Amino acid sequence: MGSSFIKAGAIRLAPGYTGGAVSSNQRKAGVPGKMAQNQKLTELLQGKTIASTSNRSGTMTVGFTDCSQLTVQTGEGSSNSAATGGTVQEVKAEGNNLSLVLEGGDSLRIPLAAEASGILLRDKDGKQVYAA
Repeated sequence: MGSSFIKAGAIRLAPGYTGGAVSSNQRKAGVPGKMAQNQKLTELLQGKTIASTSNRSGTMTVGFTDCSQLTVQTGEGSSNSAATGGTVQEVKAEGNNLSLVLEGGDSLRIPLAAEASGILLRDKDGKQVYAA
């Protein structure tokens, strides 16, 4: 699995990751262990397709095709980029990491500046629908 693992800055796309237990070799390759589901974010993001991602001054923004936006404080010096087109299946969190699990098993892992905070979701009209 290590050879098919794509690392783009601090965000990791891990083909085949389903959130279950991982071997020590996978862990060394950067594949996360079991993460708890963030039920509220899962309800809000499930089925949304990623249209864009950007990172500026320690803030990552994930834009979706329905024009909603997820903004995450990643901290200064964090540089992330990710492929677009994936559809969110569920959202998981562990410590200072947020993971968007995509249909097909890929996972978009986003490092947080602080545990379970600095996360904001706005709908297409800019109305805040989630904040932590």
